[in-house]
Amino acid sequence: MGNKNNNEKLPESHRLENPNERPDTNSYEVVYAIISSHQTPLEIPFFSKKVSLRNTRRRLESYGYKVRLKKIQRIKQVGQQ
Repeated sequence: MGNKNNNEKLPESHRLENPNERPDTNSYEVVYAIISSHQTPLEIPFFSKKVSLRNTRRRLESYGYKVRLKKIQRIKQVGQQ
C-alpha cells in the first residue's frame, strides 16, 4: 500500500512500521485548524472553499478517518494593533 522509498524519507519518529500495510484509519484523526481573529464562531467565507473542504472531509471519512474542523483564536501580540 505505502511506498517504502517515501517512508524512508520521513524522520524516524514519523515512519510507518510496515509501509506495505494499509494504516488503521480508526487510529488517526485529521484536524483542519483555521486561525481567526474574529470572536464569532468559525465561518469559512468563500463558497468554493466550503465545498472543497466538505468534499475532502467526506472522502477522508469514507476511508475511515475521523475529521474535525477547529478554530484557533488569534490573539494580538504586545504592540500589535
